[in-house]
Amino acid sequence: MEKLTRQLEDRGVLERAKGLIQARLGWTEEQAYFCIRNLSRRRRTPMRKVALEVIDRGASYLSEEGVRREV
Repeated sequence: MEKLTRQLEDRGVLERAKGLIQARLGWTEEQAYFCIRNLSRRRRTPMRKVALEVIDRGASYLSEEGVRREV
């Protein structure tokens, strides 16, 4: 039960971060998802952590990480 609750929470965090990226950078949902996924892979950190950083620090976080449109 705890695992399922955590997964639902993670999904909400990812959706919120994607929404922020879409609104601030004018990207599609798919581009925002790939951005989070690729940052997660490059930094070897969970997508949840990357999404939380996007939420906390905003679009400035993405420019600091050298994010570009990849889709």
